[in-house]
Amino acid sequence: MRPDVIKTIVLGGAAPLIASLSLDVAWPHLRWVNFAARAGFEAVGTLSSLIIAALILILLRNRQLDRFYVWLASGLACMGMIDGVQPLLRGEHSFDWTHSLANLVGGILFAAVWLPDRFTPRRNATAVVIGMAICAAAVALSYPLHEHLLPPMVQDGEFTSAAAVVNVLGGIGFLAAGVYILRRDCGAYGNTAVVFSSLAVLFGVASILFEISTRWDMTWWLWHGLRTCAYIIVLKHFFDLFRSHLQSSESTSKRLQHAFGNVFESTTEGILFIGHEGQICNANPAAQSMFRLDEPGSNALSLADVLPGIDREERNTEECDQTQQAVRLDGSVFQAEATVTDFRAGGPYAHFVIIRDISVRKQAEERVDALVSALQASKAELERSNAELDTFAYIASHDLRSPLRTIQNAVLWLEEDLSEHFTEDTRDTMDIILRRTRRMEQLLEDLLLHSRIGRSTPQSSTISGIDLVRMIQDLAQQREGFDIRADDSFASLTVAKMPLVQVLTNLVSNAIKHHDGETGTISLSVSQAADMLTFTVTDDGPGIPARYQEKIFDMFTTLQPRDKVEGSGMGLAIVQKYTEIAGGTISVFSEGRGCRFTLTWPNAHPSQQEPSTKE
Repeated sequence: MRPDVIKTIVLGGAAPLIASLSLDVAWPHLRWVNFAARAGFEAVGTLSSLIIAALILILLRNRQLDRFYVWLASGLACMGMIDGVQPLLRGEHSFDWTHSLANLVGGILFAAVWLPDRFTPRRNATAVVIGMAICAAAVALSYPLHEHLLPPMVQDGEFTSAAAVVNVLGGIGFLAAGVYILRRDCGAYGNTAVVFSSLAVLFGVASILFEISTRWDMTWWLWHGLRTCAYIIVLKHFFDLFRSHLQSSESTSKRLQHAFGNVFESTTEGILFIGHEGQICNANPAAQSMFRLDEPGSNALSLADVLPGIDREERNTEECDQTQQAVRLDGSVFQAEATVTDFRAGGPYAHFVIIRDISVRKQAEERVDALVSALQASKAELERSNAELDTFAYIASHDLRSPLRTIQNAVLWLEEDLSEHFTEDTRDTMDIILRRTRRMEQLLEDLLLHSRIGRSTPQSSTISGIDLVRMIQDLAQQREGFDIRADDSFASLTVAKMPLVQVLTNLVSNAIKHHDGETGTISLSVSQAADMLTFTVTDDGPGIPARYQEKIFDMFTTLQPRDKVEGSGMGLAIVQKYTEIAGGTISVFSEGRGCRFTLTWPNAHPSQQEPSTKE
């Protein structure tokens, strides 16, 4: 059994019962009739119970006790008020009636600790306790008006069954409260639980045994004395608890004052204490340095002198933030952010102000704003230039293709009409003209395609990896003896068809075109991640020197003479532009022979699926 339960049983029940039985055996017929002594006991009990209730309310407000103690405070307050008004009543049985009423009301309110928390007063606990105490006093004072209607408590010197019922019910309530307090894990309030549970059990036993006692005998006086002593013990305990709380509060207050003093002295933000007339009463070192208050003439400064822009109308609230110009003692100004907080309690200060020097931050914000404006202007200019360049390329390619076709047709007509008159040199010249015009036409077509990239985002159907490889094999520039292979990673692939087909086709065609052998192999592979696809196009050609590996993506760039390898120099530039607009990357790696292009491409595709081609 728990020690606190043993203490409660011994102090509240066993010891008083043993003492009561011993007195009843030793002096069974001894009577001591003394109204003054009884009134003294009642006065001490009344005063003690009311003080205990007040201390409980104070401790509850400071969250030093569990919420259920509000019911115990209510019970003590009601018992104290009922016992206190008893001397004001007249009537033969007024004492017995008020004493029984106090037991009943106190027991019921003590037993209310079993109620769920939602029925326990929280914010208005003090009002509830005072209201109940006033109601209890009013009921007791109404006794003379209803004495003839109330059942007698004593007949022929013995307590009646009505007295027994009222006191037993109150006693059960007290005992129930004692059980509730003991069964809770009171933690830091263990001593308080033992004290109050012992008081509740003592009240419960006294109430139950009240109706079998005889007025003025030794047992009757014992129970009065024990109740009074219990009140005094509980009062002392709660007074000590209250004093300990005060000491703890004072200690906490001193620590907070010490901490505030450290913050006040060491913080980099200025703090001003302002009097009721607006004068500066105190300033921390940061504020003194910020406003140069350590110079002569700073004693008579007011808040309006250092922060002239403080809007009094905006300070109708208890706290407000304002950004404005602050004025130093020498008249120089700086950007500051001020927080004004009013003091609720009275005292020498009306409010205090926290000031932050934001001059550096404002300058940085201005530089950032200027930089952003410049970047936006540069971006707009770049977009305009790109748009003009694209428009020029688009228009120029259209305008130049017409004369090229005229030249090609003229050469063909000359060959048809004058072929028998051509010499070998003349035929070579005609072939050169046709090749150059065709190369120029291809260059214009590539230039037109490059300018169109990114102008619109056409919807593209999806294609399987196997069909993607077949389409590349069909569209790429073919040379006899070259093989285009793809590994098994394409089998589970599904991608958007355009422009990925053209990008990979350009890479494969570029590898075949620039290969220096009669035979070769172009290998394709792909790896899939959550959000990106990585394609590799590997060849076994001559490779690309390291110094050219970045230049090959520029427009009109070829590593071999155009008379040797026909091309516009736009293939890889088109690949790079498509890749950048799609959100991917393109890179090349080559050491010695062979070359590997690595293409990363967003792993997203429309829902529309093209039917798979079948051989």
